[in-house]
Amino acid sequence: MTESVKIEHPKKNGKAFLYFVLSAVIFLVSSVVSFSVMAEDAYISFRYAENIGSGMGPVFNWGDVRVEGYSNPSWVAILAIFAKFGIDIIIVSRCLGLLFGILTLLELILIVRYCSSGNSSYGFLAAIILATSTPFLFWSQTGLETGLFAYLLILSIRLVILERDQPERVQWSILPIVLLSLTRPE
Repeated sequence: MTESVKIEHPKKNGKAFLYFVLSAVIFLVSSVVSFSVMAEDAYISFRYAENIGSGMGPVFNWGDVRVEGYSNPSWVAILAIFAKFGIDIIIVSRCLGLLFGILTLLELILIVRYCSSGNSSYGFLAAIILATSTPFLFWSQTGLETGLFAYLLILSIRLVILERDQPERVQWSILPIVLLSLTRPE
């Protein structure tokens, strides 16, 4: 069993918070400069989300049989909430992808910091490597559920590590794991 290190919120540790902000800015700038591509498959999710949001249910075309023709139920549900209020889900999907990318960087910093006995520099290095990774940059803003999936996965990992090292903790890891399975059920 590894030695337990108390995990603090990044704002309580100035250096970790600064590293998080720097990695998030690098990620956002790199994303905006590098890519403006929307994945073709995202439009399937958009269509279902718009139809669910408008009250037609999970159909691709009005009058069609209700069928789950998408592979990302939780992502479609999130987008349907925005569609219900008439918000452009193409823009929302990109913004959410970037938000989940930033949250993934935060979780990565926290995991590496915890596993390196509180050294924030290693977490920053890991976050910079991920923040400038072409696949991470690309898939975080294509309109698909990839950003949500990456975030839920790394959040689950961090919670499992904490629960392993501190068995008295509430077992919260089950929540992101269930959401993860609903994001990509296959």
